[in-house]
Amino acid sequence: MKKLEILSLKSCNLQAIENNAFQSIEKQLRHLYLDHNQFDNRISL
Repeated sequence: MKKLEILSLKSCNLQAIENNAFQSIEKQLRHLYLDHNQFDNRISL
């Protein structure tokens, strides 16, 4: 099975993400791109 290493969510107009949204994949995730979204608060991962 191929591992997910890069997740790109650019320009999706996301406004909020739950704190544990990426919990199940964060150990194998190398790059997470959330550019150009509409977040109110910065995320501290």
